[in-house]
Amino acid sequence: MPFDGGGAPVAPPIEEVARRREVSPQRVMVGWLRAMSPSIVPLVGASRPASIADSADLLDLTSDDLYLLGSGVPGR
Repeated sequence: MPFDGGGAPVAPPIEEVARRREVSPQRVMVGWLRAMSPSIVPLVGASRPASIADSADLLDLTSDDLYLLGSGVPGR
């Protein structure tokens, strides 16, 4: 499922972290998935070279970022 650009809405916490860190929502999501578990390997699907390069530029999220992202997940 696309996180943005593909018609799917982007959750407000993702937009907030992306805005604060001045990065794309895709980079936030890849960083969040990486932070959840070392067993999770995010697979990025992109058709534009710029999107691939953006997602490959790893983002280490702060504890504040992770708290904000976790607050937007039902059941967390």
